[in-house]
Amino acid sequence: MKQYFTGKNKKKTWIIVAVVIVVLIVFFNLGTHRGDNSGGTSIAAPKKISFVKQARENGTHIWFYTQSENNDIAKDSPIYYVYILKNKRMQQYKMFDDNITLGKLSKMNNQQVTQLAEKQDKKFVTTGMISEIKNGRSGVTTDITRGDDETADGIINIFSVNKIDESGGSQGTAIKIINSDNFNYGKKLPDGYGKDESGIESMAPGIVKISDNVYRDSIIKHIKKSKYKEPKKQSIKVKNITDNSGNKVIRQEVSYDSYDMFVGDQADENVYHLALKNKSEFLKLLNLSRTSSYIVDPNDTEVLNEEITRQNQGKELYTKLISDHVDDITKDIYGYHSYSSGLTLNGPFVSQQIYNTRFIGYTNKVGYLLTKAQNDKQKIEFGK
Repeated sequence: MKQYFTGKNKKKTWIIVAVVIVVLIVFFNLGTHRGDNSGGTSIAAPKKISFVKQARENGTHIWFYTQSENNDIAKDSPIYYVYILKNKRMQQYKMFDDNITLGKLSKMNNQQVTQLAEKQDKKFVTTGMISEIKNGRSGVTTDITRGDDETADGIINIFSVNKIDESGGSQGTAIKIINSDNFNYGKKLPDGYGKDESGIESMAPGIVKISDNVYRDSIIKHIKKSKYKEPKKQSIKVKNITDNSGNKVIRQEVSYDSYDMFVGDQADENVYHLALKNKSEFLKLLNLSRTSSYIVDPNDTEVLNEEITRQNQGKELYTKLISDHVDDITKDIYGYHSYSSGLTLNGPFVSQQIYNTRFIGYTNKVGYLLTKAQNDKQKIEFGK
C-alpha cells in the first residue's frame, strides 16, 4: 500500500481518493434523504401517494384520523386514531387525551408519533378507561356510550315471557326467562302471553337498589386484572368504487378489524345466564317485585303482614341472586370486543398547511384521513 503514496504515484493516488470520498458523500446523502412519511430509502419521494398502496407495501407510513365540526382542518383539530402502516400490516391506535392535535403532531417525527400513539392507546384501555367509568365520558375518543354509562350505574335488564292474568298485575306472571335477542327478535307469542323487560334494580321489593358505585368498582376491578394488548397487526381489505365508465376510482372502502373496550349489553347477557342457573328463584323474585305494594293501609294487619313477608322474601332472593353476584354480572363488559370496522376514502382530496408541515389526505364521511406530505408538491390519489 505504501508504494501508492510515494514517488510518482502520490499525486495521482490522492486525486483518486478525493473523488471516491466525494462520490460516497453524495451517495449517502441521496440514499438517506427522504420525507418523514417514508419507510424506504428512495432518492426522491413519489409524486403521488395513497393510503391503500402504502398499506400494501414495505416501509413505515403514518396516517391520522381527525374530525371537525366546522368542516375545516386546523392546528387544533383533535386526533382520534393514528394508523401505522408497516411492512404490509396496519395497526390502529386509539387516542385518549383531547390535546393530541394536528398542531402537536406536525412538530413530531415518525418515532415520536409512534411512541405517543403507543402510550395513548395503552392509556385509552387502562387508566383512561378507569377514569371514564368513574367520571363519565371525558376523553376525545371513548368506547363508553350513554347506554354503557347506565350499565355502570347498575341499570341492567332481565327479560321474560309472561302469562297475562290478574294475579301478576298489568305485566302478568313471569313464566320464562329469555335473552335480549329473543325479546327483540323472537317469534310472536300466542294470545294471553307477552314479553317484558325489567331492570334488576327494581326487583327488590321494598328496598333500595345496590349503590351505583358497587357496579362501577366491580368493572374497574376487572379492568385492573386485564392485560393490555397492542393493536392488532392486520392486512386491510379494499373495495374500489368507480364511476360509470368503470375506469376511474371515485371512492375506496377500507375494512379491517377494530374493537370496543366496553359493551354494556354484556351485563344483560350475564344476568340471563345467572337466571338460567336459578330459574325458579329468579321467576319468584320477578313476580314478587310485580305483586309488591308500596302503599299499604297500616290498619289492615293481614295485608300489611303479607306485604312484609313478600318484601323480606324479595330482599333475601335479591341478595342471593344479584347482590352476591355483582362481579359475575359485570364480567366481560370490559375487554377486547372485536367487530368489523372501516374507513371510506372520498374526494375531494385535501391539503392543509399546519405550521411547517403540510397534511394531505382524504375526506371521510365525518372527518379526514391525513398524512404528512414529503415535499411541497406531493399529492394524494386512489392507489391500488
